[in-house]
Amino acid sequence: FYVTCPGSIVDKSHLSYMMAYIVSSEIGVKLGDFMRRRRIGKAGLFREMDKINTGLDAKGWRLLNPLAKTQRTIMESMGLTENDLGAYLARA
Repeated sequence: FYVTCPGSIVDKSHLSYMMAYIVSSEIGVKLGDFMRRRRIGKAGLFREMDKINTGLDAKGWRLLNPLAKTQRTIMESMGLTENDLGAYLARA
């Protein structure tokens, strides 16, 4: 039995805001220098990653093009590689 108070961690209405804050903070920590050098904001990062082309063929989902340098830099800063993305797509 939990007593929920507005704004508490048990109050599920704030969970999505808390997750968004955590993700936003992590992006700022890991990509802050890159963002300052490139003069790009978090929305710009998402726009860049949205340019990744994927396609479905007989074997499943795959990358249609190699990642651009900026996309690779973003992924590497988050501890991921192009191979990780390919493996994720293969499981989808």
